[in-house]
Amino acid sequence: MFSLVETKLHETNLKKVQNGLEVNKWHFISNGSNTNAARIIVGWDPQEFVVVSVNSSSKWVTCRAHMRSRDIVITMSFFYGHNTPAARQEM
Repeated sequence: MFSLVETKLHETNLKKVQNGLEVNKWHFISNGSNTNAARIIVGWDPQEFVVVSVNSSSKWVTCRAHMRSRDIVITMSFFYGHNTPAARQEM
């Protein structure tokens, strides 16, 4: 499982970048539907994890990951801090 932050990818380019990572059959979520460019991408191997998006905005992605091998569930958040204090108010 990994996260890429501050990617600034338009949704039309997400699939191209995901394929370029060469992690075949991995699944991805992003916050691209909340903004004009995905700032956060989360990727995982579905044989190792079951991941559910809990909440997302232009500034964060929160997801719940179930690690199959250890039967552990973890809730995690990935944040992008905008460049100005005014843009960070939602956080």
